[in-house]
Amino acid sequence: MGLRLDEWKERYENREIVNIKNEFTINELALLQKLGVELIDKLYTEREFEILDMKVISYYYEDTMSNDEKAECIPLPEGVSREEYNNLVDKIHAINLKYGF
Repeated sequence: MGLRLDEWKERYENREIVNIKNEFTINELALLQKLGVELIDKLYTEREFEILDMKVISYYYEDTMSNDEKAECIPLPEGVSREEYNNLVDKIHAINLKYGF
């Protein structure tokens, strides 16, 4: 039996569990800022971490995407390589798995 909606909502919106400074390196934190992610020195809730994830994923790009999908992608900022970005996406995915998001 899963969580009731009110329990899930409480956990999702209010339970602060992800310590950003412990999960990311200094270079990864700097990369997040280059991508326009406003970082707050606090424990993140699942909701806050999801917002961070969505901001980062807006830069996602693959050659196999349709032209419409490619048109919606935001180009990476100057000084951010696709490899750095892809590693950051992998890290965020790992954090999501770690916390069961």
